[in-house]
Amino acid sequence: MGNKISKTIEKAQLVPQKTPIVAFDKKYVHEKPIFLTLARDGVHNQSDKYTIKNLINNQKVFEMLGHTVVILKETLYDVSDNHPVSNFKQAVMKLQFGINVFRGGDGEDSLCQFDFTAEMTGIKAKGTFVNQENNEKVHLVLVGDSFFRNAVVFSGDPDEGQAIMRITKEVPKEYQGSNANFKGYVLEITPGVDISLMVTFCLAVLRYRSYNIGNKKMNMLDG
Repeated sequence: MGNKISKTIEKAQLVPQKTPIVAFDKKYVHEKPIFLTLARDGVHNQSDKYTIKNLINNQKVFEMLGHTVVILKETLYDVSDNHPVSNFKQAVMKLQFGINVFRGGDGEDSLCQFDFTAEMTGIKAKGTFVNQENNEKVHLVLVGDSFFRNAVVFSGDPDEGQAIMRITKEVPKEYQGSNANFKGYVLEITPGVDISLMVTFCLAVLRYRSYNIGNKKMNMLDG
């Protein structure tokens, strides 16, 4: 028998969105399911660099680079024209770990804050923003297993909302041929959802995991 988080992940079925969910730009909303790969690609300015590609044609779509001034800020770029789509940094003066997300690259046009909690059986993250399509609030919730090998993002509460993205470390069987040795994440995003938002959310979770693992190592050293 699995725990509640694993059961939630297993039973989730992605639901196409009739009303588009748009955070950054409607051009990132597609009419068909999108499969992306997200993989660490070295280090840039003391931060992990990530490359995001289309799983089907292996074309690069986004790239995330870190920039350290006073506090680490990480920026997602659209590689088609190298413009910044989103950026995020750790929320300060909070007891609970959080990440502030902004539109563009200047850190002034705020989108939302993602808050994270770790449980014995997995990870939970949530954030609320205003949908550009209809000016209504969208509540995002991510549930993932303890090692973040499998996760699902919901629009709304997992018990009542609709699953809109699945994250896994396994490449779908039909695409394993040329991706047999891939090491990273596969993002399956349902139609009608801003893929740049989903990529930003996944990267924010990876930043949280890096922070969490780093703290555990420090606690072990201190003990």
